[in-house]
Amino acid sequence: MRYLAAVLIIILGMSPVFADENINSYQKLTLDEAINLAVKRNLELAESERNIKVADNNIKAANRLQNPVLETMFLGGHTSIGNPEQFGFIWPVEILKRGARKNLAKSRKEFAVITYGDDVFELKIAVRYAYVKLATAKSLFKIIVYQEELVDKMIYITKRRVETGAAAEIDLMRAMMIYNFLKTLHNEAQTQIDVNLNHFNKILDLQGPQLYDIVDDELPGEGSFFKLLTPYYKSQVLSYEEFEKIALENRKDIKEARQKVDIAKKNLVVITRQNIPNIEISAGYMYMSPYQNNVIELNDGDALHGYYGGLNIDLPILYRYKPEIENARLELEQKELRLETVIKAAKQDLRSAYAELILARKNLSYYSEKLLKESDEIFKLTQKSYQIGKSNLSDLILVEQTNTKILIGYVNALSDYYSAWIALLDELDTEELK
Repeated sequence: MRYLAAVLIIILGMSPVFADENINSYQKLTLDEAINLAVKRNLELAESERNIKVADNNIKAANRLQNPVLETMFLGGHTSIGNPEQFGFIWPVEILKRGARKNLAKSRKEFAVITYGDDVFELKIAVRYAYVKLATAKSLFKIIVYQEELVDKMIYITKRRVETGAAAEIDLMRAMMIYNFLKTLHNEAQTQIDVNLNHFNKILDLQGPQLYDIVDDELPGEGSFFKLLTPYYKSQVLSYEEFEKIALENRKDIKEARQKVDIAKKNLVVITRQNIPNIEISAGYMYMSPYQNNVIELNDGDALHGYYGGLNIDLPILYRYKPEIENARLELEQKELRLETVIKAAKQDLRSAYAELILARKNLSYYSEKLLKESDEIFKLTQKSYQIGKSNLSDLILVEQTNTKILIGYVNALSDYYSAWIALLDELDTEELK
């Protein structure tokens, strides 16, 4: 788009007509509608949402109880004499491990929730950028149409002056050459709109064949900034310190970094508790048939019945999980250092975004309050002067070029202001500031 603007400045202007023959088939959306539609039906976002459901299932898995083991023993042959057969169960019991494992799974779910929220927010920001870019392309298109009208009028005036002998034929040739050259840039101007329109639909990333356009035919200017959820450029702006406070409270990359620290802490607990012994409780029924009972004094040599119980303790003596515990500690230290880095980088990025916003406000104010009015007035006076023969075509072309440059500069300043505001919201990780 900047390249297109530069070309316009050099060669005076453009005169295309709107490109897409099937544009009426596009469903037009306001910015709010585009954002809501993307959040509701964006394919990539729907994929990200599944991570929360996976995390829910992981919590259930972490909270699991150990399954009992069926234990049986049947004897045969002479070795069975005097030995009982048995049937029972073994219950593995974890000591102080299930709760720690569940807490770790909950912390990981919270991370998935934060990440999903960040994905939603970044999608909204991307939609806003795409909307502004498309509106900017349409604004440049309106300037192009306006320049076409001016060139047509220039040609008309030049023809009249040539017919009356007030101007040389070369002036008409120069004017016609400019007009004809404008046609060669028609496709480039159209492509800029088409590219941004396709990008807008790519960002939405919705199911189905329906394509979407924006309702705005240009970037909203004076009195209409709120249409794109942006404050008036003359309105009071918060100090950097106030913005920094908001950012530290809201930024999801900081929340994610903090949550990773929490995950690392809970993971250290899980690994450390591997040193706590587990137990196995066994219990069951024992039976000896008359054949197996070789002691006549017991139940007159008849069948014997009984039960058994037992306890096994897993003793982590030979291996104490020291490498795993040390790695878990190192990972925690890494996450804590990473948190500090993220906070520092966030402040630096916010300072840059804040400076860009202040600059964009100043430039837009200068264009709106001074350059546009002066340029338009000078152009009208020069055009009138050329029409009555007090100036030549070269003067008019020079003023025309300057006027074109200022009009394009205004659109770019307007676009920069909208983009700077979106960038600031992105750094603050909030959708709107009152």
